[in-house]
Amino acid sequence: MAKNQQLPAGENERSAADSGIYVVGDDSIAIGLARKLADRTPTVFVSADDSFAEAAERADLDARRADVTDPWSLDTVGIRGADTVVAASRRDDRNILTAQIVRTRFDVDDVVVRLDDPTNSDAFDDIDVRTVCLTSVLANEIADQLTQ
Repeated sequence: MAKNQQLPAGENERSAADSGIYVVGDDSIAIGLARKLADRTPTVFVSADDSFAEAAERADLDARRADVTDPWSLDTVGIRGADTVVAASRRDDRNILTAQIVRTRFDVDDVVVRLDDPTNSDAFDDIDVRTVCLTSVLANEIADQLTQ
């Protein structure tokens, strides 16, 4: 299957009555997060990148393919029924667009956004989401390790 191509109708679909956490991402960090969450609660990994969707499937995750910046595509994979959506792409611009879509189109109350560049944090202020800045978390962890 070509990159950014969805599965045929029916293979991606999820009922709006279903719920859980959706991790939308395109790298090993997003897959690792989905694996950790799947041990605790129903979790779906969504990616536009076939290689990462396939890697998630090999990790026994419920993995779905969608254009993560297209509302219709996200709807076909069940985002509308999500309790929580984590926008965990490696690109901040993609994460803000995904977060805006799930907050405004699907009224998902709990949206968490991975932020790589702390200077982009202002972009998330107006859409009522929580952010986790990987740069800050990693810098703090390494500093803590070095000063213990």
